[in-house]
Amino acid sequence: GEINLRIGRNDEGIAIFNHILTMPMDDSRRAEIYTQLCLAFFNKGAWKECEENARVGLALLGENLPVKNPRFALSLAREIIVHIIRNIIPFRGKAREGGADTENIRRIIWFYLRLNYAYLLGNNKITYFIRSTLRMLHLSESRLGPSRELGMTLAGYASLCMAIPLFGRSRRYHEMALELRRKLKDEWGMAQSLQFMGFGAQWSGDVKKGLEYNEDAHNRFMRIGDIWEMAMCQNGFSAGYYYLSDYEKSIQASMNWLDTSIRIRDSFGGSTSMANLAWANTELGNHDQARQWAGKGLALSESRNYMFEYCLNATYFGYLNTVTGNYHEAIQLLEKARRLDLSTDFLKAYTSILYPYLADAYRLDYLSRRPHLARGVS
Repeated sequence: GEINLRIGRNDEGIAIFNHILTMPMDDSRRAEIYTQLCLAFFNKGAWKECEENARVGLALLGENLPVKNPRFALSLAREIIVHIIRNIIPFRGKAREGGADTENIRRIIWFYLRLNYAYLLGNNKITYFIRSTLRMLHLSESRLGPSRELGMTLAGYASLCMAIPLFGRSRRYHEMALELRRKLKDEWGMAQSLQFMGFGAQWSGDVKKGLEYNEDAHNRFMRIGDIWEMAMCQNGFSAGYYYLSDYEKSIQASMNWLDTSIRIRDSFGGSTSMANLAWANTELGNHDQARQWAGKGLALSESRNYMFEYCLNATYFGYLNTVTGNYHEAIQLLEKARRLDLSTDFLKAYTSILYPYLADAYRLDYLSRRPHLARGVS
């Protein structure tokens, strides 16, 4: 089952793990199987199923996952208070000895790692992302000390800071995470930190540095053989080269990402790579290709109820229509994207571009109609 997940055969892995669940085993072992199912659905971009398997697995380990108010609000408040106290009185944990309790805490933290991605990329629940990140940090500091999981948690907290954004604080925590992972010789962890640092540099405007981090991360994940993480690095290449106006390289990175997503049946990667293909092809004047990719991405994201990816595809499709003079269609698409952005917790690093696109569509639409308007009409 694990081999199938590693090589991207997620449906085959899910079938195997569901079969294993029919066998007798204790709660700890059963929770381990749910960890794998959570990972498999996460790899497919099936965020709802990822969250549901995480909830069941966490409950087997004695960890409740609050999903509704007021329990969620109380849990979030508790984690914020603990975090504030730990910042005032820093906690210096020691590495814990192995044992059943330690292993359960490790499994809990891995569940939260997958949930963080689901909340951030798919479910657009930033407050849930904050709560689970702080919970990971609290558990790894107090129950594990210096460990692979603490390194992962520090990197997760650094990523939370860059999403807010607090770029200076984010960089400090990323460096702490990378240094700990180096000491522990955690190759996968170092690759993950470098990938996160690449996105952080990109979001803060240092695109070339972001590409350097991303290249290092991609090479490490390639040696390890983690296909999903390699695809996420292609995501970083796609956006980074676009921002540098190297649209050919951006398209190549997006095609690599799309090919991998199709191979591992990752609808999230598929719909987002299609959006990026539409974006870069528009800049090169390949309008027919851009229209095809935007239409496919819009249809796929709508069919899977991926609102973040739908917003991206609508934004880039709207931009294409503005460029080609279809201002009415552009405004319709960009207004859909705007309403989604205002009603959800999307990452502003990706959605803020829709506002100048929308303003430009309105401006050009007005200028195209002005000669035909009655005097005095604005």
